[in-house]
Amino acid sequence: MPFRANLLRVLLLGLFLSLGACASRQDTLPTTVETSQSAVDAEPDFDDYDDDDAGTADPFESWNRVWFGFNDTLMRHVLDPAYRGYSHIVPEKVRGGISHFRENLKAPVRFVNHLLQGEFAQAGVEIGRFIINSCTSLGFADVASQSRPLYPYYPQFATFSHTLGTWGVPEGPFVVWPFFGPYTLRGSAGDLTDVFLAPQTYCMDWQVSVPVTAELMFNDFGNTFKAYRQLTDTSLEPYSAVRNAWMSLSRTSETQRKERQTGFSMRFSQGSLRAN
Repeated sequence: MPFRANLLRVLLLGLFLSLGACASRQDTLPTTVETSQSAVDAEPDFDDYDDDDAGTADPFESWNRVWFGFNDTLMRHVLDPAYRGYSHIVPEKVRGGISHFRENLKAPVRFVNHLLQGEFAQAGVEIGRFIINSCTSLGFADVASQSRPLYPYYPQFATFSHTLGTWGVPEGPFVVWPFFGPYTLRGSAGDLTDVFLAPQTYCMDWQVSVPVTAELMFNDFGNTFKAYRQLTDTSLEPYSAVRNAWMSLSRTSETQRKERQTGFSMRFSQGSLRAN
């Protein structure tokens, strides 16, 4: 029974997460810790997508198109009107604080992924930032970013999907899930694992953790949906545009992770880790 209860809790949490994840998952990558404030408010850069299918594996295209249409309808006719009402009631500064709180709450997940990637210095930075932000503002402000960091900080690479990439697991084909939106197969497994790693999955009753986590996800819906709508409304073939943009962002993220990991290792070996 405990196992079944925990499994049900995770599945319900994942379902509610998806209501925000349809459009709130962002692949805009801050380059340093100093840009963390702009990263919170940043919109995904969909401008560089390739109209051509540049080697994108899409064996599930029929499935993907069905659920792409479903998710598009859900976002446009349910989530977007709800978010417009939400943003009218909740001030922008409050929404910004909630975004910071959400990022701080994900610190333990990033910490574990840093360790699994062998990035022990990054793990130390992560736990230090978590302590500072939690103690000074309960995570509602990024206080740790207000001082010059001792080490470069790349939280965008601390997901289990990137961990799998570090271990040599290929990205796999493109897939669209109902409610959850676009992924690769590796990204699907990565995000599911990150849900299992999230502290609220175990530290709170699911009756509390599910609506709280759903609110945290929904709070960040607006900026990304705006970029999504701009892309799809100006495209003759919205599905292909989103697929190619998503895969381009995913591959750019993976390339940057490898480059920065290599650069970080070189600075470590040379004894020069202080952030520029």
